[in-house]
Amino acid sequence: MNIRLLPEGKLIPYKAAEELPPSPWLILSPHPDDETIGMGGTIAKAIRDKIDIYILEVTCSSEVRKQEAMEAASILGLSEDSFIFLDIEEGKILENKKKIMNKLDEFVLRRQVQTIFIPSPAEFHDDHRSLTIAVLEWVSSNKSSLPFDLLLCTYEITRQWECNFLVCIDETHEIKLKAISAFKSQNPEKYIKISNAINTTRCYTLNDCNFAEGFFLIPAKEAFRLFVPHTALYSTATQEYEAYIEDLKKEIWKYKQELRKAGRCIENLNKKLAEVIEDRDRLRDKLTEEIKKLQYDLKFLREENENFKSSLWWKLSRKFYVIRDLLLPENTYRRNVYNKIKKGLIILTDHGPKGIIDAAISKLQEKKMESFSPQLNISIPTEQIIEINKRTYQLPSISVISVLYNNSSEEVEKFIRCIVKNTNLVQEIILVDNSDTEYLQKHIQNISKGFCIDINYIKTKNNLGFGRAANIGIKKAQSDFILIINPDAYVIDECINTLLRTILSDKNIAIVEAAHIPHEHPKFYNPITLEPPWASACCFMARKQYLEEVNGFDENIFLYGEDVDLSWRLKAKGYKIVYQPKARVEHHSLEERKHLHSNNCVSNLYLRVKYKRHSIKVAFLCLHRGAGIKKIISTYVKGLKARSSIESNADRFAFFCPYSLGYEPFLRRGKDVPILELHRHPLVSIIIRTHNRPKLLKRALISVEHQTYPNIEVLIIEDKTNFAEEVAKNFPSLKIKIFKTDKGRTHALNIGLSEASGEYLLFLDDDDVLFADCIETLLSHALHENSPFAYGGTIKFESDDKINGTIKYGYFEPFDRNRIMVENFIPMGSFIISKELAHKVGRFDESLEYLEDWDFIRRAARISDFLFVPKDIMIYCVPKSKELFLKRQHKLDEAYSKVTSKDSTYDR
Repeated sequence: MNIRLLPEGKLIPYKAAEELPPSPWLILSPHPDDETIGMGGTIAKAIRDKIDIYILEVTCSSEVRKQEAMEAASILGLSEDSFIFLDIEEGKILENKKKIMNKLDEFVLRRQVQTIFIPSPAEFHDDHRSLTIAVLEWVSSNKSSLPFDLLLCTYEITRQWECNFLVCIDETHEIKLKAISAFKSQNPEKYIKISNAINTTRCYTLNDCNFAEGFFLIPAKEAFRLFVPHTALYSTATQEYEAYIEDLKKEIWKYKQELRKAGRCIENLNKKLAEVIEDRDRLRDKLTEEIKKLQYDLKFLREENENFKSSLWWKLSRKFYVIRDLLLPENTYRRNVYNKIKKGLIILTDHGPKGIIDAAISKLQEKKMESFSPQLNISIPTEQIIEINKRTYQLPSISVISVLYNNSSEEVEKFIRCIVKNTNLVQEIILVDNSDTEYLQKHIQNISKGFCIDINYIKTKNNLGFGRAANIGIKKAQSDFILIINPDAYVIDECINTLLRTILSDKNIAIVEAAHIPHEHPKFYNPITLEPPWASACCFMARKQYLEEVNGFDENIFLYGEDVDLSWRLKAKGYKIVYQPKARVEHHSLEERKHLHSNNCVSNLYLRVKYKRHSIKVAFLCLHRGAGIKKIISTYVKGLKARSSIESNADRFAFFCPYSLGYEPFLRRGKDVPILELHRHPLVSIIIRTHNRPKLLKRALISVEHQTYPNIEVLIIEDKTNFAEEVAKNFPSLKIKIFKTDKGRTHALNIGLSEASGEYLLFLDDDDVLFADCIETLLSHALHENSPFAYGGTIKFESDDKINGTIKYGYFEPFDRNRIMVENFIPMGSFIISKELAHKVGRFDESLEYLEDWDFIRRAARISDFLFVPKDIMIYCVPKSKELFLKRQHKLDEAYSKVTSKDSTYDR
């Protein structure tokens, strides 16, 4: 036999009532002392809450008991007007039930009573149960006419019964006992003991409560079916009662489940609403600040312009230029001679011999920049990438190090909460505080109590700078893997676990850098090997052993550039620096990059001296930015001393831009273009056509596998060869479909167009490479702008073998319909198009072997506007040698005539 017990919470409440039943009340008492013994504490509490109360004393054997009832009522706070005595003889209640029913009619209809209190059906005394039966019969006979909100509530006099409503009477308990003592003719000591016993046991489930009175509160219309069987006088209704109880329990359970669901929905909606409000306020504050800055800049520029125009120099210059244009017209030999003389004088007068030297150095730097151009080779085999994704590690623990500087306790708590929520692999969080005050020290202990993780707080005596503070944390760290992260960078999704799995995939990896959102770091990285020139210390994971091997950060650098120097020294040791675009942190750093501190100049000067680079120009820039001469000299001395500490080949990895304070030989354009939030993730079909180039196909698929956008399918259309299936086996994480054709490269595109299932399409040649955020960037802007065609900037790879070559800036042009009709500035692979628009455009023209993509784009431009996303999102190949370039250009010229000859058809 299966026995199921009801939970405790269904038998008795866990909390006392916060509000009393609605007023006015009608309390039916079988004898003059029953209401005081059963619910005296609640009555006294209700009087304090200004609830109107009427007491109907059904039986009363003597005037003495009436007087005692009045005295008890006065103690509870009731007035004499609250009492009505029916004077029915004891034991004769059922014979006189008509009289009771008439009074009930009067109170419910005329005085609009909301709650009726009666003794529980489980009472011992016959009069108690008889009164309950009389009320239940009245309810049954008037069921159709009773107010729907009329409540019936049972109270306990001499024994406990079912209870769904508890009232804590600690405040009024003494008043109740005093009122019971007024019934001197009825052995009050005995009733006080009974009352205390019942009221004490009613606190079984209540915290911080010593005495409580129990009630069973239900709608009056349901009372007859529920209470009648307990009176032991209507046994025929027992089966009906039990069935009703079961139905009622099922309904209650159903409503509770729905209530829980509704509660969860409301909670989620409240969270989303709070996030939306927070985002709105943050955006509003940011826009307000931007407007103020722009207004200030505009005012300053206007003043400068007015001052300049009113100056004597401007007036003389205008007259000089008028005379010059009269004597030396444009495009004449005299004007050309004048321009050359002017250029030479500027170099001599502005810089003297130093200017000539700087010009020569700039040319040498430009040549070195070409040598820094990354090769798009496959230095990480796809087989290894797949092994990384498939293997299951016994993952080690992680130490998190963050350097604080005047951060608020709220910001630190949010940072810690974000780390703990992201992964369970963090063993400890080390906070090194460089703040000017000891404000955080007072709060960090309270903050750490809320987290089940070791939080090690270290307060420095003064501001040591980022590198020295981080080194303190590295020495204290207990784990072999260290996550260095800014306190205003918040990890999201599987960020920390992804960084750890990446660094575990190769023992030569020293640092894995996370991606920043909404704005990605502007430095270029190899989209195949994912290797950047250096790793930002905003958020990266490193092996502690390798950091200690190079003595951590250079402590001579106070702020900015310490992560660049660390990356170069690790590379000189033979270790790898890797960028992981699928590990993300939210970090709003764009404004910080626009307004770099003067420390950036000083750090750049120090590194130039340390790595034996030209530094005079930066020294003057430091002076201009506010650095004192003493500081500049000390920086030079420190740099000279540090030269001996670097590896012999470390300068091979060092690069200093001759035109700025950057450390990258090549910058990816579009640093201020964010990845917008996606509210839906439609399927994107990437269509790759290939012919007899397995290495290039493999490379293209690696760049697709690196994509941060999750919902992708890949269609490979192989022309006249049979290697695609073998290559595709190395990419089990991608959804790949393979089709074959022998009708040429344009027909391959049409197969992809007809077989694609995605809402958006991207066409890719096998020698093209996508940056990891390509699809997510284009799609997020396309969906926000409701654009069926979005394209981005490009980088061209000049190469004859498609593997070794030089990268240069490619197309980066805003949409111009007239221009696209005469020039193709949107290469294949740089755009996504909705399937709906693609079907309107129609199939690719298979009579074209070249410029078939431009013909397709021209037809699309006649139907719809294009959205330009100003960020480099892909790399395409062009021939490097002049011979190959001219050969290819000859075929392009022939195709150009065929494409443009169609214009007459459209004009008609």
